[in-house]
Amino acid sequence: MSGLNDRPAGSGPRRGNGFSHQIQAATGKVKKLLGQATNNRRLEGEGRRDQARGNLKRAADKLRDAFKR
Repeated sequence: MSGLNDRPAGSGPRRGNGFSHQIQAATGKVKKLLGQATNNRRLEGEGRRDQARGNLKRAADKLRDAFKR
């Protein structure tokens, strides 16, 4: 008898990561805009970095999914 709970926690396709990457990119954009508005270069740079990381992770997930098929 096989069910969803029979698999080890780390096995199978990863799900839900794309959404967290979208959140990271959106959070980065907000930080970037807030940094620009307040003339805070550190916050602006942190936002750019977070936004780029989220976008790169989303692109990597899309590429990984394309090769799985």
